[in-house]
Amino acid sequence: MKQPAPLLSALGSPLLQRPRPSSRLLSVIAALLISGALCAAPPAVMDREQVAQHIARHYQGKILDLQPVAGDGQVYRVKLLQPSGRVRLMLINAQDGSQRPFATARPEE
Repeated sequence: MKQPAPLLSALGSPLLQRPRPSSRLLSVIAALLISGALCAAPPAVMDREQVAQHIARHYQGKILDLQPVAGDGQVYRVKLLQPSGRVRLMLINAQDGSQRPFATARPEE
């Protein structure tokens, strides 16, 4: 029966040893990664027309009214006439198009 080669001799091979990066190199890489994360552009905010297009794509019905919510240029109040005849009130987030829970919200004057 043949004995397998000892593990230590395989680990001692120069092909399996990798050089360790210097701490200075790691510091530079970390600084570049952090600066890139801090300089990232903020997410785009949809304007009124884009919000209307988003609603038309994702909800059935006719938009009766679409107004920005006072004090918050990133949320729109929507009145939507559904095919059933019901009027649905919604708040739409202009950053990601998600629907927010509706509370009494007044449009900007």
